[in-house]
Amino acid sequence: MHIKHAAIIVWSALIGLVCADSAMAQINMGQWQVSPDGTDRWQFLNVSRTKIPDLAIGDFDGDGADDVFYADGSEWFFSSAGTASWNRINKSSYKRNKLLFGDLDGNGITDVFRANGARWFVSFDGRSKWTQINTSAITTDRLALGDFAGDGKADVFYGNGSDWFISDDGVSKWRKVNKSGYKTKDLAFADFTGDGRTDVFRATGSRWYISSAATASWSEINTSATRISQLAFADMNNDDDADVFYATGSRWLLSTSGTSSWQQINTSSVKRPNLLLGDFAGDGSADVFHPVNGTLYQLRVIVHDTLTFTNAQAQALMALASAVLRVRDHASQDRACPIGFRLQGNVGAFSAGNGILQNRAQFDQVEGFGAETKIVSQINWCGGIGAAAGCAYSGDISQVITLNAATGGVRGVVLAHELGHNRGLGHSDQDANGNPIPNPPANRVMNSVGGAGNNRVTSGECGAYR
Repeated sequence: MHIKHAAIIVWSALIGLVCADSAMAQINMGQWQVSPDGTDRWQFLNVSRTKIPDLAIGDFDGDGADDVFYADGSEWFFSSAGTASWNRINKSSYKRNKLLFGDLDGNGITDVFRANGARWFVSFDGRSKWTQINTSAITTDRLALGDFAGDGKADVFYGNGSDWFISDDGVSKWRKVNKSGYKTKDLAFADFTGDGRTDVFRATGSRWYISSAATASWSEINTSATRISQLAFADMNNDDDADVFYATGSRWLLSTSGTSSWQQINTSSVKRPNLLLGDFAGDGSADVFHPVNGTLYQLRVIVHDTLTFTNAQAQALMALASAVLRVRDHASQDRACPIGFRLQGNVGAFSAGNGILQNRAQFDQVEGFGAETKIVSQINWCGGIGAAAGCAYSGDISQVITLNAATGGVRGVVLAHELGHNRGLGHSDQDANGNPIPNPPANRVMNSVGGAGNNRVTSGECGAYR
């Protein structure tokens, strides 16, 4: 990369030479991403290998923003707003599929409920020991939680195929509230009228109906061929009414309050089984949550001993490079690529030469050091060009970067760009011979000319990083 002035840089790379084995630097990584309000582009939320079946959404710290709950079979954890590190809150062998979630004591924090066929138990706030609150032969898989009274406390609902029953706050005896041939498993539960009380929803394959607060007769609210298994329910537009969300496999559609015609709010291939809805921003509008598989590059960093480059600076370099690839900043030709960078160990030092690389022999000496990322003062040789801000071979995970590039405004882009060359990517604005192409794509990470705004990565490029 040849620096022309503060905002514009020219990158170059050496393609074709396969260097040392790089397997230790690359590990599988899971990533959470979120589409704010379901209308925005995918944004990076957190790093985690957990999968949808093991996760639940609820407010476990009472701050008004939804959190992610995880049960691994021995302990329970939550990630505040989906962005924080895992916080262990309890020990339990019960996993997600044996549990229900709701605020049964009305303190604004989600509780965890289970039923074993003889008794009902609650772990208040997900932190207390199991507390027995009732006796019943009905197991968790036949029950649902919802605030049918509108008093801020979750109640327990049961539909047996002929009648519906409610246990107020989960502590009262069963109270028959309606007659219906629909069982719990055939129904969905949300507040479609905005009165603070949970309603019951059913879909016949041609029409949608609700029973207000589970006590009213069925009321037709819409016509639709979609069924409950294809749908999700949450307030997506901050009007206090639950909306109906449908992912077709190419588009996301929304029926506001369940009464409007379908409105397209986004395009995405992600379908219902692979997403959850939750208000992670605490702004009253639910977001779309989706875990994906990715790759984490754990990079060791060494710097010439005449220079100063701290652990904090290295960590900032890794974080910014991660953001360049993970965040979808552009509506087209950009992918939220699940790639992360992390500093491995502490920044080290080397003393060979004077930190200024004037020729290939000097470059190769530094490039061949064991650490994946090398920081030098100047690179005056990088293949066919002179001065460069970074240089990398193809086939290895090894980059040489100048201190100015590693600490300046392009630092996230330069690391992502040079790693792209490591993974075999050429410049997106040049042909295979290095000649400029007409009308080059703008803002691409792999452009030869650009700057801090070069944060667009295509699906094909993302595949190379992975």
